[in-house]
Parts: sequence; structure tokens; C-alpha cells
Amino acid sequence: KKKNAASGIDIHSSLPSSDVVKLIPKYRDIFKSILLCDVIGFHLYPTARNFMTILKRYIGLFFEITKQGLIVLTYFGRHILIHIKQGQIDIDYMNRLKEDAQFKQAETDYSTKLKDKFTIICLDHLTLFPPIAMKLRAFERFLDSHPELINKVSLFFLIKYFESDSLIKSKQDEIEKNITRLRNKFNNESIAYCEYSPRFGLYQRLSLFKVSNVFLYPLFFDGHCIYANEFVSMQEESKPYFLLLGENVTSNIGIKSAIRLNPYNTQIIAKVLYDCYVKTVKTKWDRR
Repeated sequence: KKKNAASGIDIHSSLPSSDVVKLIPKYRDIFKSILLCDVIGFHLYPTARNFMTILKRYIGLFFEITKQGLIVLTYFGRHILIHIKQGQIDIDYMNRLKEDAQFKQAETDYSTKLKDKFTIICLDHLTLFPPIAMKLRAFERFLDSHPELINKVSLFFLIKYFESDSLIKSKQDEIEKNITRLRNKFNNESIAYCEYSPRFGLYQRLSLFKVSNVFLYPLFFDGHCIYANEFVSMQEESKPYFLLLGENVTSNIGIKSAIRLNPYNTQIIAKVLYDCYVKTVKTKWDRR
């Protein structure tokens, strides 16, 4: 309708490597349609690198860097700009939130509930039960191996869901059934908590980050891993904290210190959780 209109696309999710992409039906047509845009944006350089490798191997396009430092593709006489912008957290804004009365109240409420225990927090979506089950299994392995920690640790799930999902109740029941089984097994009512929200409230989420010791987030579907950045921004240097991400997760340079692990190996996750506990409780904390 508007042949001369400038158009752009922002690719939020991470792109797989070129060897994986070629398994997708009509993958060339998909990438040629993306090339109709004038600007193609990415959150992370590894994603942009995979994109340009795919274009080079399967479409025969090469990028060039202009004198202004811009990455440009030439496609049928058109110049396409590749724009890479890292996902960032406004630290000043986060610090102002910490002084807000709502934040302090939420922090007090969660601290009272968790009773200063070694706390592991998880963020999940209700439609994806397997990652939740995997974390519960890892936590069970953790306590099976170290029963002396049963009354000293807590697992907290903050679970998002779509309000239009007609199966919300059945999925919640499935999660609660698994949590109840763990509580009965270890005879502890505070072993795991679940909080459901159609949207993660800002004060709810950030206050939980602040009172937690570990953020277990090995599987995620956000291109720039924004929750991991928020978790790090909420921590104090004097307090031990650990960010556990999947080994294939791409993230920006702000969270280089994340511990990488196999998200499907519950035995490894259980071992890493214990290592985090030992470093928090049994050793003198030194961020250096």
C-alpha cells in the first residue's frame, strides 16, 4: 500500500545457529521476508551474529560497516540497517523504587513470610508446567541429599498466567499437588510457596528479588533476560546472591557473573543450590 514507507522489525527472542535454522520449513522465505524491512533490531550481539551468519550461508549476503560505525546489508539495491541495543536497567530508577512505601511494605511482608531463610526464587509461566516440575524435582533432590537443611531453606514460585486460559484452575491444582507432596515428605509447611499473578506486579517482583538469595531461571523466553538484570540490580554488595541461568541462555554483559548450568539436569541443579547455600552460610562472603 505504501511502497516508500520505512519499516522495521525488532527481534526479541534469541535466534538459533544456522545449522538449526535450516531444519525449519521454508526458512529462506522467512528470512527474505525479514529483509523487506529497512531496520532490523536485536537486543544482543550473539543473536545478530547468528542472523548475519544465516544470511551469509543460505542467502549469500554479506554485511559491511560504514564510516559511521553502522552495520549495513545491501539487498536488491536497498540498504538495511542492523541495530543492536543491549537491554539495560535504570539503576537510579531502581534505587528510587527501594525508597517507595509500597516497596518497603512488600519487602516486609515477604521477609516475614520467608522468615530470613535461605530463599530460592523462580519465575515461570503457568502454561509451561515441565520447567516448574523440573525445579521442584531439583529442590527435592537438594533436600534428599541434605536433610539437615529442611527447615533452613525455602523455594518460592512467582507464576504468571494468561487471564484467557480456561485451564488455569487445573494447572494450579497440578502444581499445588506436587508442592503438597513435598511438604508431606519433608514435614514442613514452609518448604515451598506459590504466588499466581496474571501480570507480575513491579513491587511484588522486585521486593521478592531483594529478599532472595538465589534466582533459578534456567529457561526463559525473553531476548534480553530482563528479569535477571532486575534481580542483580536489587541486590546489595554485602549480601551473597546467585543468579543461575541455563548454559545456552544469551545475556548482556551486565550479568556475566551468572552461574551457567544444564537446565534439564536436576542433579546438577541440586548440587549448585547446595554450593550456593554453603557459600552463603558457611563462608565469609567476599564479592571479589
